[in-house]
Amino acid sequence: MLRLEVKMKRKSAFIVILIWAIAIGIGTVWITDYSTRPGRAANSPSGLPSGYLSENPAKLPKLLVFLHPYCPCSRATLTELNRLVEKNKDLVEVSVFIYQPSDQSPEWSKSDLWQTAEEIPNVKLSAISEAELQKFGAITSGQTLLYDADGLLVF
Repeated sequence: MLRLEVKMKRKSAFIVILIWAIAIGIGTVWITDYSTRPGRAANSPSGLPSGYLSENPAKLPKLLVFLHPYCPCSRATLTELNRLVEKNKDLVEVSVFIYQPSDQSPEWSKSDLWQTAEEIPNVKLSAISEAELQKFGAITSGQTLLYDADGLLVF
């Protein structure tokens, strides 16, 4: 009888460990899939929305970057943007827009990403509302649009 109880306990422990291992495996696959899946692509207008055309007489192409102030991946976007700006000084006009919800104070969007973006030379930085984001079709933090000197979407 005692031997049967020991066998049952071992079998129960094995089943519990097996279920736990399967759950960990499924969770790992789900998290990996979610974290490596790209965000939805922007459905951006073919021309710059009114009010965003450059007043710069040099008529440079315009690179627009849209960020969420608390997205951890946006740090990598700013690092790459900094490298791009350093290598292509005066060849493109760069604007970084950081999301500012209407129901939050202006300080909400001034996260450490805001300070990082401020340190990139020759970058125009501003907060952007959800309504303004919709004009550009920007959905995911890190989305980047490039408009040529005439305001036509290139990338």
